[in-house]
Amino acid sequence: MSVAAFARVVIVLVAGVVGVSCKDKSAPQAKGTAQAASGQAPARTPGEEAHRLVEAGATLLDVRLPEEYQESHIKGAINIPVHELERRMSELGAKDKPIVVYCHSGGRSAQATALLEQASFAKVFDLGPMDAW
Repeated sequence: MSVAAFARVVIVLVAGVVGVSCKDKSAPQAKGTAQAASGQAPARTPGEEAHRLVEAGATLLDVRLPEEYQESHIKGAINIPVHELERRMSELGAKDKPIVVYCHSGGRSAQATALLEQASFAKVFDLGPMDAW
């Protein structure tokens, strides 16, 4: 990860902690930012919840490499590798539409979740590893 990308992730995490107290507690919240900023592992969205979100219209985003996606992926997922995400965010549509993110083991999905939240995507859910589906 470049220094600039790392700095952006840190800024997102700090902004998430500051913004936690300002959010409407009655609205469903995407998970991850506040936990990561506090030094805890980011909260993951359980597979059952991810299924419900996708069935209700959420975008399912696979942030692995194209070769990994071609080998196997969750049906209906779109593939935007995490290293291409910043320049391809326009492909995800409206920033208020829910997005469920996954990868192979959870590292890239956590990074992608932070990037999406930094870019003002309001409803980002980190499934973590594909096998959590």
